[in-house]
Amino acid sequence: MMAMSDKDLMVKQVKETHVPDDVKFAAEPVLKLVDHIFELATSTDKSITLEGSPDVARFMKDETYIHSIEETLKESYLIINRISCMLSANALTWGDPHGTTLAILNMLATFSWETKLVATLAAFAFDYGKFWLLAQDSSNQLARAIATLKRLPTIKSQLGELKSQVFTTETLIQDMRSVARNISHTTEGWGPLGDKLKEIRTQLGDQIDLCREQGEETLYQNLESLFKDDPPDNLTILKALINPRGDFENLHDRTKGKVDIDVLWSKNVLLLISGLDISEDKLSILEKIHSECKSHATGPEIHQYEMVWIPGVDINQTDQMPKRFKELQSMMPWYTAPQNMEKWVIRFIKEKWHFRGKPILVVLDPQGKVVCPNAIHMIWIWGMNAFPFTTETEEALWKAELWRLELLVNKIDKKILDWIEDEKYIFLYGGDDIEWIRKFTAAAHQVAQAARIPLEMVYVGKSNKREQVQRAIDTINDEKLSYTWQYLTLDWFWTRLESMLSSKIQLGKVDEHDLLMQQLERLLSFDKAGGWAILSKGSSIVVNGHGTTVLPALLEYDQWKEHVPTKGYDVAFKEHHDKIHDVTRPCCRFEFQSTGGRIPESMRCPECQRLMEKLTTFGCCHEEVIPTISE
Repeated sequence: MMAMSDKDLMVKQVKETHVPDDVKFAAEPVLKLVDHIFELATSTDKSITLEGSPDVARFMKDETYIHSIEETLKESYLIINRISCMLSANALTWGDPHGTTLAILNMLATFSWETKLVATLAAFAFDYGKFWLLAQDSSNQLARAIATLKRLPTIKSQLGELKSQVFTTETLIQDMRSVARNISHTTEGWGPLGDKLKEIRTQLGDQIDLCREQGEETLYQNLESLFKDDPPDNLTILKALINPRGDFENLHDRTKGKVDIDVLWSKNVLLLISGLDISEDKLSILEKIHSECKSHATGPEIHQYEMVWIPGVDINQTDQMPKRFKELQSMMPWYTAPQNMEKWVIRFIKEKWHFRGKPILVVLDPQGKVVCPNAIHMIWIWGMNAFPFTTETEEALWKAELWRLELLVNKIDKKILDWIEDEKYIFLYGGDDIEWIRKFTAAAHQVAQAARIPLEMVYVGKSNKREQVQRAIDTINDEKLSYTWQYLTLDWFWTRLESMLSSKIQLGKVDEHDLLMQQLERLLSFDKAGGWAILSKGSSIVVNGHGTTVLPALLEYDQWKEHVPTKGYDVAFKEHHDKIHDVTRPCCRFEFQSTGGRIPESMRCPECQRLMEKLTTFGCCHEEVIPTISE
């Protein structure tokens, strides 16, 4: 590579000193003053040097001009004076001109190139004018004394010999004035022009944003109208959702790669919509559902169900999100939509299908009609028993359900199903207060021994506070207090319970006269406020109580033990528990996560049937939570 020339190196060094910071400097009035100084200092007309030219006199009497000069020099005088000192020192010592130039430019690093030129020229004019002021004024004794101190009489006596150099200097000054004036006149107009262009650019940007918003609003309304009307086929709907522009591949299959959206024509389509935080456990359950769906039908209906994953968030917000998208895509055996979903589609999903971050499963029939706005809840509750995942199926399943233990633990743990079949007494209990757990399990064991009944207990934790629950599990196992589930099983248990409430809300079936819903709401409310326990005899749930009523009922066994032989352990315990409950009613509260979908406008208390107070709460359980970026 060719070595850099000295000139190129000098230019590079000069450019490196330039670090503009939009510092304001009124160059024009300073340049006019510099012109006046040079005009007076270089004039050979005695009348001009003594009295000034008419132009100079006019400007120096202009109050506006004087004010602008004073305002500019308030901020720049010290800089101009420092440059003047550097120029004088360099002249006296015959220093390095390029080094002095770089020092001055570093001092003026944040100013524009025009300002650097004018400020340096002003500093030179200050020195040059001061020299000729002292050299020319022979009438003022003070000026003569200072001139003598500066050796000016000696210099003046040599001017004749240096006439050519003086002429060259004056010519150079004229050239510098001309260059500075041209640059200033050119760039002075750039400021307002630049401001105007910036304003126009801002206005254009606002107009473009407005046009984009209006265009997206139109596309949103078009999408909305497609679902209101009867679409000709499901592809019309699916293309509007997945590939409205038609400018990229439609679907992705992890084994085949890119596939055309036509593979979904005239099929039932399950639209899985989620963020990038969907768990692998839920994906494994959905994978089983997906597999069973494709083989569930017989004869000509085989393979009439397909699933498509739609990311319900903008995945280009961070560098990690596209990578996570690819990871999830590789784990899914069903089709996946492109990663770049349109804004109005995401808006539609949020506003019309109530997607807030937690996975939802929208079911479309072969004509593209929504037959269930979110089948995820019925799948979590009943699995393939909810097939074909329509709202009508969901309603029918609820009509057939009873408040029984199988509903709560369906297919979660075979051991509990065996206990149910053996008609054992079973305590399901939860909470994270280990002292309460110790007292409760000890009392339950003692009463069971005294009453001579077969009792089993299982700890089911809480819906949150994973770390505290895990510590409780470890303690229960170490001290052999009762049977426990692993955390993933606990999490699935609470997911199903919350899905039961969400399913009822989605169906609009939150009825204060629905016994099943009342008991479910009580259980979910107890989870938010300490320990609790459910007692069942086989499948039949006897008591669903808070820790503040269940534990005292056990501890007061002596008060109701006489009824056990005649009424049975279950009835005797329930009657005594209900007496305590009637006196000590715990508060009820529900928490609906902002990511959880539909939130009811109102709810009645499952205890007293009054309308519950609606609050907005913020909580933190000190656990890692992946935020919903789409919000």
